[in-house]
Amino acid sequence: MTISAPACCPSIYELLRPRLSGCRILYQQRLRGPGNQWNIYEAAPDSFGLPLVEAPGDQVNPSLSGNLAVYQDNRGGHLDPQGEWVGEWDIYMKDLETGVETPICTAPDDQVNPVIVGNNIVWGDKRHGEGDVYAAVSPHTVAPPRLTRATGGTFGPNSPDHHQGAGTVGRLVGTRR
Repeated sequence: MTISAPACCPSIYELLRPRLSGCRILYQQRLRGPGNQWNIYEAAPDSFGLPLVEAPGDQVNPSLSGNLAVYQDNRGGHLDPQGEWVGEWDIYMKDLETGVETPICTAPDDQVNPVIVGNNIVWGDKRHGEGDVYAAVSPHTVAPPRLTRATGGTFGPNSPDHHQGAGTVGRLVGTRR
């Protein structure tokens, strides 16, 4: 879905991927034109939106649950010789009430397409080459439950799939139906 201005007066901004939770709407926005980067904005009346995340690189694919927003972020990248931003994708979360931003997963390779429901966060992850689905519990959870593998193992700091970010992170392993 694309949000756009009426045909009579095209916008200088490109807006994509609106997400709704309660009375809040988040979306990714950038100035039209080459080399401009995506950032996360909140819709606000009579404005072009309020910037929620403006960091180097791109911040895209927001998901929203209450006051918690998660998004895909490649701020750890760099400009290539052609002037394009390149880098691996990570998952970040921002508490819209406090303004505190937290890295959820910064593992090697790409983590993409995060979704948050309540305090539970899931995303696609390519740290092992093929796409896997990983899950985390928001670090804002008072007593996070332990995630377990479908094969029976428990995730924790000594698990081979545990990585920097949220307090409890797990790789979801299962069979396709």
